[in-house]
Amino acid sequence: MKINHLEIINYHQFDHLTLDLTYPKGHEKAGQALDKVCLIGQSGTGKTSLLKICLSLLEKNYLDSEMKQIVATMELEPGAELTLNIREGKRFRSAKGSTSGKSEEDIKTLYSEHRQRH
Repeated sequence: MKINHLEIINYHQFDHLTLDLTYPKGHEKAGQALDKVCLIGQSGTGKTSLLKICLSLLEKNYLDSEMKQIVATMELEPGAELTLNIREGKRFRSAKGSTSGKSEEDIKTLYSEHRQRH
């Protein structure tokens, strides 16, 4: 499971941040989620906040009521994406246009199974 796109609105030091975590146009994997992402920066720039958000997308234990609006698109497998929303500290999920022919319910089941394995 990989995060393709992350949008954070009004959380800690992020007023409105959009991260595209996919390979750029022209790359052989263009549009697919990056295999590795490194967070590098000075103290106080938000590295830990970004990691906390990633944990919140997967685990209810890490949800924070200060998370007003966070939207992430996750690639579960090629062609099967799930959109996770955190609003006011609550997580919601919905399937996004699947090119793999899977239904929304199939994608949600795939997400649940993947979470149990990792």
